Amino acid sequence: MAELEIPESPLEGADPLAVTKRTQAGAAVPEEEEMERAAATMARKLFNKRAPIYDFLFRKLIDFAPVFRDFFYDRDLLTSDMKVLDAGAGTGLLTRVLYPMAREKGLSNITFHAFDLTQAMLDVFDDWIRKEGAEEAVSTRVQDVLHLETLPEAWGDYDLVVTVAMLEYIPRRSLHKAVAGLLGRLKPGGKMVLFLSGRTPLMRFFLGWLWRSNLYTRPELDVVFAKAGATNVEYLPFPVGRPYLTRGGYMLVVETTRPLE
Repeated sequence: MAELEIPESPLEGADPLAVTKRTQAGAAVPEEEEMERAAATMARKLFNKRAPIYDFLFRKLIDFAPVFRDFFYDRDLLTSDMKVLDAGAGTGLLTRVLYPMAREKGLSNITFHAFDLTQAMLDVFDDWIRKEGAEEAVSTRVQDVLHLETLPEAWGDYDLVVTVAMLEYIPRRSLHKAVAGLLGRLKPGGKMVLFLSGRTPLMRFFLGWLWRSNLYTRPELDVVFAKAGATNVEYLPFPVGRPYLTRGGYMLVVETTRPLE
């Protein structure tokens, strides 16, 4: 039987020379910038339409919340008096795990900031925040990860930065810029944990094709992190009971620390 060919994401392996040049104030827009804009536009259109589907799929049908709950309990990354940034928060999958976890542990004075490219995704998240009465602890905003310089001054010096399934929507040649930008938001000694989709046949179909994601292998990410200036990079497994997610290459979990200055 002939092997099924899975179409690649429009972003995966895209040729920057094929991106149409546009002009602004009579000057040509750099091809890399044009590619980043095209990717952002595509992601907005995709998730504006699919925000409720995404929330149902990953919080109710598949329900990744227990997976992340076990991971963060195992790593013990939350403490009182800390700041957490949920980058590319979407409908709030990670913060909706971390916020109640902090309360269960009796932790206090934790500030959660969360941004996403798409308001429709944050609308779902904001509904949860209101129902939980968490408005004082959790703040959201629309933000492009490639333009973190536009964040408010208070959105910096984080003890912990987390992101899940967001970096897959950045053009490959710009991924190191996104990683470097997030690292720059950490305070010295702060940690960043990234959850990225691995490139396996199943993930290429489910995320690469259906959800238009870029997928990565560990060697590819090694190059990205080196280019971003990341040090102390460590690939982590999920806790006992769910090792198949990382061993099978379905998900890559990376932790890196900003060096003390």
